[in-house]
Amino acid sequence: MTIAKKYKALMCLLVAILITMFLWWHFTYSEPPFVIIGDKDVLSKIQVNVYMFRYQKNSSLKTVFMNGRSYKVDDQNVDRFEIYSSYDKKLFFHYGYDNVPRMVNDDSIARNTLLFCKSGENIFVSTRSTNCENLKNEARLLPLEDEVKKELSEEREKPNIKTKDDEKGFVRDLAKSFLDVTEPEN
Repeated sequence: MTIAKKYKALMCLLVAILITMFLWWHFTYSEPPFVIIGDKDVLSKIQVNVYMFRYQKNSSLKTVFMNGRSYKVDDQNVDRFEIYSSYDKKLFFHYGYDNVPRMVNDDSIARNTLLFCKSGENIFVSTRSTNCENLKNEARLLPLEDEVKKELSEEREKPNIKTKDDEKGFVRDLAKSFLDVTEPEN
């Protein structure tokens, strides 16, 4: 009789552990990796750097894609992503977003897939499309000077840039974010 009770208690414990593991796995948000897709000839000249801002840990700028190859990065527990894309070090695009999917535990709305397409002489990026024939919410990559002007006009609306030195530092940091290469982990 004691063996039967011990066996029953052990089985109950095992079931409780399995249920706990299932619930933890099912309800814990895991950030999807960055996926870069698009025209092969475009991807061979694309570099994507991601600045991952974390309130509780060290923030970091990492290269997630370069010359047709993806690199793994630790993108978990990130509060805000800033994406810096460059094509052949001639055309650039920057955008950022708060990591709302992590905050609401819904990976179906994650924006970690980037599609790069060429149309004529223009290169476009989209986070809402998965093929170049049906681009949605695409943005055109711009020469560095034009991208800097766009960024500066947006940044001047904030109180961050007060002097010419602040502006020079902002432009230097922006160019560095586009062109620096971090050591890939793989």
